[in-house]
Amino acid sequence: MTVDRSYLPYPSARHYQDRKMAKWMGFFLSEHQTALAKHAHPQNLPDKLAWDQILLYLGQAYSQQLPIQIDYLSSVHGQKEAVLAHSQGKVLSLSADRVDLTGPHTFKSIPLEQIIDLHMIEEEDYDPK
Repeated sequence: MTVDRSYLPYPSARHYQDRKMAKWMGFFLSEHQTALAKHAHPQNLPDKLAWDQILLYLGQAYSQQLPIQIDYLSSVHGQKEAVLAHSQGKVLSLSADRVDLTGPHTFKSIPLEQIIDLHMIEEEDYDPK
């Protein structure tokens, strides 16, 4: 089926041939590559620490002002899936739904439900950067 374009003033417009689905190929390939990359490199998350263990460790770190490292799920702007992030610091405050970490030049507020794992850091191994 051809479209009659004989009424158009320009020869290039009169002889235009629609490429049908081929014009969508660039879009399809981009989406396909993204899906393959996501499938090929799934993010292996460590097992989530038990809720009572999280609260116990955070309570100890807060009361003794010990440095800790927290591994948590962080949603980066523009990404659909959360990624595993790490933060080091001392517990500044602890509430029912979030923990606030502080370092010499940093401050991070992390919701408790996003915490995957945490562990104490030796004072000499603590890198406050």
